[in-house]
Amino acid sequence: MNDARSTAEGTHDRRVGRLVTAALAGLVALLLAVTGCTSGDGGRAELPDGDKAPRPISYAEKALWTGRDLGLKRTVGAVLRGRTAVVTGDTAAHRSRLAVADAETGELRWYADGGDPLRGGDGAVVAGEYESYLARQFGDADGRPVVLDGADDGPVVLVPYSEERENGEEKVRGIAALSLKDGRVGWKRPLLRPKAGDAGDDVRDQVLTLLDADDGTVLVGVGADKKTALRTVALRASDGKVRWEYDGEGSASWAYRLAGDTVLGSSGNTEGVPWEEESRQSAVLALDAHTGKAKWDLGDRYDTSRLAAVVPGRAVLVTEGGSGSGPEELSRVVTVDTRTGRELQELDGKFRTCRSDGASLIGCIDTGDGSLATLRAPASGDRKGDAASAKGRGEADSAEGKGKAAFKAVEAERKPVDGGDGASYSLDAVHGDRLYVSGGKGIREEGYRHAAADRAGNVLRDELPGEALAFSSRYTAFLTLPERQDTVSDARDLVVHRAATGEQRPPEPRKERSPEVTPVEHGDRPLWSTGAGRNGMPQDLPEGALDSGLGTLQRVDLAGGVVIYAGELREDDDVFRIVVADPRTGKERWHRDTGKDLGEGLRLGGNLSIRSAVVGGELVVEYGKEDSEEEGIAGLSLRDGKLKWRIRLSDTERETASLEGSSGSTVITTVTGRADGGGADRVRTLAHDAKSGRKLWEADGLGARGITGELVVADRAADGRSKVGYGGKDSGSVVAVGLRDGRKKWSYEAKEQGTTGARTRSVSDRAVIVGLGADGSESSVVLTPDSGRRLTRTLIPLLACNGGEEVRGKSALVVCTAGRTGGLTANRFPVTVEIAADGRKATLRTLPRLAALDGYGATGRWLLAATDRRDETKYYAYDARGRRVGKALPGWLQETDGTYGIFTRGDIGLEPIGSGSAFEIRELRGRG
Repeated sequence: MNDARSTAEGTHDRRVGRLVTAALAGLVALLLAVTGCTSGDGGRAELPDGDKAPRPISYAEKALWTGRDLGLKRTVGAVLRGRTAVVTGDTAAHRSRLAVADAETGELRWYADGGDPLRGGDGAVVAGEYESYLARQFGDADGRPVVLDGADDGPVVLVPYSEERENGEEKVRGIAALSLKDGRVGWKRPLLRPKAGDAGDDVRDQVLTLLDADDGTVLVGVGADKKTALRTVALRASDGKVRWEYDGEGSASWAYRLAGDTVLGSSGNTEGVPWEEESRQSAVLALDAHTGKAKWDLGDRYDTSRLAAVVPGRAVLVTEGGSGSGPEELSRVVTVDTRTGRELQELDGKFRTCRSDGASLIGCIDTGDGSLATLRAPASGDRKGDAASAKGRGEADSAEGKGKAAFKAVEAERKPVDGGDGASYSLDAVHGDRLYVSGGKGIREEGYRHAAADRAGNVLRDELPGEALAFSSRYTAFLTLPERQDTVSDARDLVVHRAATGEQRPPEPRKERSPEVTPVEHGDRPLWSTGAGRNGMPQDLPEGALDSGLGTLQRVDLAGGVVIYAGELREDDDVFRIVVADPRTGKERWHRDTGKDLGEGLRLGGNLSIRSAVVGGELVVEYGKEDSEEEGIAGLSLRDGKLKWRIRLSDTERETASLEGSSGSTVITTVTGRADGGGADRVRTLAHDAKSGRKLWEADGLGARGITGELVVADRAADGRSKVGYGGKDSGSVVAVGLRDGRKKWSYEAKEQGTTGARTRSVSDRAVIVGLGADGSESSVVLTPDSGRRLTRTLIPLLACNGGEEVRGKSALVVCTAGRTGGLTANRFPVTVEIAADGRKATLRTLPRLAALDGYGATGRWLLAATDRRDETKYYAYDARGRRVGKALPGWLQETDGTYGIFTRGDIGLEPIGSGSAFEIRELRGRG
């Protein structure tokens, strides 16, 4: 979409242009950053058409944020709208991403990856799930995101979508408008509806391409492939209703550029899309923007013609052969009236690369020497146009006059970028009467420069950070080479800088304070270590490591002053073993195997991968009874493993009992009943006093998810009895009840517009994280544990969270993994929630730039993650802002009690890959 079109389309319609040629000004040694650059003799070239000089412009030296902060390895396009940035690109996982962020901070507000469900889209998903480098699907013919400002409910951004039919085989595809505020679907328009079977093959193989848009019309190309259009569909921008269709009368045609009341395009394309120079055998055509009826085409006038740039009323074309060409003049650059197709003026043939501001100004550049030509479309009602050089020379006849203007570019000595012999140049953008130019002997070579100039070639600002890409009154986005650049890659990184016009420079970004979190302080050597592996102990364990006898490690934690770990036996993977060991020496106190007698005919059972629960010096485990369907929980002495007590929970095979946690002497469990005939499983939560075995309370329809303080937080389905999640119902509400009495203290139901259902993501000392939507993945809220008051909200879907433990007198940290349940794992990234020491405020930060790391978690006040490069895994601690703290760790800091720390390596809780998994115990001071 042409920049500034949405605000200027109506007022600049039917303009007649004056063409000006400018040779770019020479580079001087010292440039005035704000007032502009002067020539060596102190003079400035006069601007053509009586134009006033653009206001001085300046940029902050340091960038506010980059595309990497949005998780983008390669940025394709960007649009800035006030405080909002809309950016498209490809992630490190080679998937397309549309990201909407705060233009000042780069904080991600919401995003959509290929294959993600659309919020409020009734099952529709973003197109492009299984294809790489498709970020251009989110942009127009110039690659920019298609943002419309005129929607009744605020700005929207357009995306292609697909939607499965009921049979799950055919996919309807179309275009959807998403609210810039929250990504919710405003409207969607299906354009491809393939029939079942072979009859639908032709439609099934077609593709959709967003072409251009203004606040009245959206142009969409429907093609056999990305190079050949079958038809153009014009949609009404307000609701997506089809206004008209154009099929090119049987030829391969694209109608792809809006110019006021005219749509310009190209017919006869055989190689490539017409807006790229590889396109061949094309002829420019024009349609009525309101009806789609043909106005004119140039197939008979020139052998070939293509659009170089467009503003309402005028277009610059590059032509081959035909009218006006002699034997030595086969290629010409001309301007035409977009309403009639009448040729008005001819430019020097070297100005073949052009851009416009979408409103009134076109700039063209000689890519070989950097000289420049400009064309101004006059205000509505002015019927004259003229051409001028950078020195103001040159004349043009009336646009409706007897002949076309004779024009020859006049090159001046000054150029904003002078790369010397062998250099090449590009015109990156035209905005605010400024032309943004880049040039040099190679983008990766020393001396490659970026500058802004006025129409006369006077330098306004030199040493720009990169190629100018997007603009607003306070910010400018540039494309630069990433810090780590593959020499064969065309990847570009986005950098956003503050901008200011006038005499005042914009303030530099505030310098970040050093991390308040201290590095992990651990002993130089492990106190002891052990490991697990199918084929024996891992090879990289230190000398003297203990052999656990396990083939896998399902869990390891610190509880009750001991280390507890569990996993499958190496020699028999049908048997699980739980081990209790001394934290300083690793000496085993005792172990128990599943299937073996615990006493009184009980057998160790249940899920040994959950976190350990300790009550009054006894480890709580799940049990099953020999020759019986009885299930329940039991307490085993941490000292010698002897059975101390048991509580029966169920005695039918259709029920499953699970331990959810403990606090003091209270143990919380759930019992899930399997439904008959494919119905939803039912659930109930029970609380028992472990010392007496007395049942304190029982609640049908509550599925306990965790304990915080004196409260149990649980999910409740909408029907009040079913389980929430797999095998049960969609999200309902989140409820907190008293730990000892089961009475409701607070509940949270989704109150956000268009959102139904809530489910718990994590429960901790300082926060309850709740996912909203039918499956909890539409958005998320952070609640206070004691009252359920909402602290903050994010539109980012959170899959899982941990952390939030109390750290006396300091803020607490929760770390969540952002992503969709069915999304690509490599596209997931961490989100941190920092809760103030008084519990009254929560600060949420999205960290997509850490998406390349392996797994995320929280221990104490540290964010933990691993890097996997060159077949070597390293483990690091980060603060809540994603800044690395200290040196590499000896492993993943699984847990600490302030005295000891558990550092793990390999796959804990999973089937080990490679040599297996291991952990070691080290002395550790503090929790960050």
